[in-house]
Amino acid sequence: MKNIFIFLSLWFVLSVKAQTGINERAPKASLHINKQNTADEIVGVLFPILPASELATTTDSEHDGVMVYVNEIDIIPVGVLREVTRRGYYYFDKSKQAWTAIGRRYINIIEEDKLIYAQVYRQGFFNLNSSGGINFANNYLTWNGINGTPQSSSLKISSDNRTVIFPKGHLFRVTAMICITNASKPGNVTSRFETTNSSGTGLLLSTMGYIETINEPYAGGGVAYAMAVVNTHENEVGIRLNTKFQSSSSGSATISIAGSETNDSFYYSHLIVEEL
Repeated sequence: MKNIFIFLSLWFVLSVKAQTGINERAPKASLHINKQNTADEIVGVLFPILPASELATTTDSEHDGVMVYVNEIDIIPVGVLREVTRRGYYYFDKSKQAWTAIGRRYINIIEEDKLIYAQVYRQGFFNLNSSGGINFANNYLTWNGINGTPQSSSLKISSDNRTVIFPKGHLFRVTAMICITNASKPGNVTSRFETTNSSGTGLLLSTMGYIETINEPYAGGGVAYAMAVVNTHENEVGIRLNTKFQSSSSGSATISIAGSETNDSFYYSHLIVEEL
């Protein structure tokens, strides 16, 4: 009778507490694992280790959140195994019906649910007059809209349409894709990124873009795209694209930079923004 009483008492205590401790007498959570007392034992939790070929391919809602460590990749990643492309920890995601790597996977260039990837586009033609000198003359291209992943909504365009404002707390790569639609005389367009901050804070890199042309689109020359690396870990940063046109013939000359893809499906200009 005494043994039955002790058993029922222990059962009642465990049922009320509903917590389990490993190396811990007073667990603070449903499962509380404490470190071992001896230095020669490895501290940590060891999940099941198996090759990708042994991952379950038939799953249901009860398996949502199951986690394993994959130590061998020896399958063609298809179906629920389509994201198992490297060694590491994976959990089953019921919403995606796939085994999904923990942390950033970099399976694609774009991770739509986390990374910012955007196209900043412009509308209409932008006419540049030829410059007699080698200096830029504040010919800042205008931008009219942003397309991209859900996170790209944190990018902004200034009221004068010249500045793209990048949110605080990120590292970006920006590439200018510029297309010439018409030139009255042969010449070249040079472009560079500039920050609106006079000290240049946030702009880690700005390479020159260069396009040669005669009086027809793309003819007679090569293309180099301007690129920038923008650090916004301390503050948001505004970036503008400055351009200049130098004609190789005497006399006045103009050149037209294209608008958006909706204006012309072949000749259009935009910025590509990638979070690094």
